[in-house]
Amino acid sequence: VTWRIGGHVSANMYLTRYDGQTWGESLVWNNTKGTNTTGFYGGFSIANDRIYACWSRRHKADHEAGYINNRGLYLACCPDPTGIGDWYTAAGKNQGFPLIDLEPFKIAEPSMPGERMSSSASFVITPSGAFHSTVAVGGKM
Repeated sequence: VTWRIGGHVSANMYLTRYDGQTWGESLVWNNTKGTNTTGFYGGFSIANDRIYACWSRRHKADHEAGYINNRGLYLACCPDPTGIGDWYTAAGKNQGFPLIDLEPFKIAEPSMPGERMSSSASFVITPSGAFHSTVAVGGKM
């Protein structure tokens, strides 16, 4: 189970696991404070015995630069399906846990200043490990 605590540009995501009988410890997934304060808009999925996160971000500086709501497409993976342990970028670089800086996980920039990107990306990881995603920009997929 995941949930978010914080404002639209300063939220942290939390993870917890239910094993069918008891709830596990609630863990902060991203600890974005200070200069790295970023709103996380996305979700998590378990595939191939790993947990993945895919998201867009919301940051005050992006709004000031003309972006409307969210921007960017980000992908992270943890080899432990519980999410406890180090998280890796799409390029395989270890970023530790909890995540402090979300920028190393950026894989694409689907929007430009002035375009509205308000929804989170939908994504799937195939059995072969391929990543597929859609995101609406300006009302178009």
